[in-house]
Amino acid sequence: MVEAHLQKIGSRYQYTTPWFKIREDAVKKRDGSETTFYVVECPESAFIVPVDSEGKIILVKLFRYRTLRGGWEVPAGSVDPGEDQLEAAKRELGEETGFTAKNIHPLTPSFDSMNGVSDAVGHVFVATDLTQSDRNEQGEEGITEMRAFAWDEIIDMIKDGKIVDGLSIAALMKYYAYIAE
Repeated sequence: MVEAHLQKIGSRYQYTTPWFKIREDAVKKRDGSETTFYVVECPESAFIVPVDSEGKIILVKLFRYRTLRGGWEVPAGSVDPGEDQLEAAKRELGEETGFTAKNIHPLTPSFDSMNGVSDAVGHVFVATDLTQSDRNEQGEEGITEMRAFAWDEIIDMIKDGKIVDGLSIAALMKYYAYIAE
């Protein structure tokens, strides 16, 4: 583990929303000087790579207001306070795709989502043996389309800018690292 050489000497919240908080930390460096770090505190997230019976990966298409564009993403969402990461993955899979999975397991270790500005941690899960349920919350989730893609199509979509969500790309790459072994 890398030694930080930084010591937090004070902290206060600058902004709080239901989804994230912005914290200002006063920090003392090893040389005795002080600096300020801003941290976006976010809940943990679960990213699900659903794989159908043909080995294709199911993605959802969303429009994202913050970037004013849409794209294909893996199903994902926040882990609610007190919720188990696996249960969050199952819930998000159902909400965003309408599928349940007979097999769902984590790809460990988890990853830091945006460690330059945030404490956010992402947990990636692979879901297989999928069954369509009568649950459908895609409209509420802002999902406009859902499709299954072969791996070579996904690579082309990343190259062509059809998959632009960095966290989805990270989850897909983590999945690829496991299947490439």
